[in-house]
Amino acid sequence: MTYPFTQPLGRTPRGVVKLTENKQYNGTPQYGYFTVVVNDGTGNPSSTVLNAVANAVDAVRPLGSSFGVHGPVVVAAAVAMTITTAAGYVHATVAAQVQAAIVAYINSLQLGQTLYFSRLTQIAFDASPGVASVVSVTLNGGTADLTASAQQVISTNSGSVVVS
Repeated sequence: MTYPFTQPLGRTPRGVVKLTENKQYNGTPQYGYFTVVVNDGTGNPSSTVLNAVANAVDAVRPLGSSFGVHGPVVVAAAVAMTITTAAGYVHATVAAQVQAAIVAYINSLQLGQTLYFSRLTQIAFDASPGVASVVSVTLNGGTADLTASAQQVISTNSGSVVVS
C-alpha cells in the first residue's frame, strides 16, 4: 500500500510511505508485523522524519501488532547517451537540457517504481526540439530496465548522467 504524506512530515513530490504487511524489513515473514518505508523525497529521510512517522504509526497501530520504520534503499542509476543536435542549436546547451530532464525524471520515481530503459530515449527527445537523434544509450552499463522493490527508490545525479 502506498500513502502520500503531508505536513508536518514535509510534502515533496517523492514524499511517500509504503506499508508491507506480515513481513519484516529483511523479508522474514512475521504475522502481526508491518514494515513502513518512508521516502521524504531525498532518498535519505532524517531521523526526525522517521521518528515522526514512527510516533504517528504507534499512536494508531492495532493492539498486539509491531512495526518498523525505515528509509528506502537507494538504487543508483547511471545513464550515458550520445545525441546529435539539429541545425541551429548549440550542442552543449541541448546536451545540458537532456541531462537535466533525465536527472529530473529519474529523481521523480517513487518507491518501487521501475526505470524503463526505453523511456530514456523519449526523455531525451522531449527535452529539446534541438535533439535530432539519440544513440548508444546505456543504463548502468547495459540496456535493461532498472527495477526497484517496495523498499527501494531509484535515484541519480548530474555526475551520473553523461550526454555527449
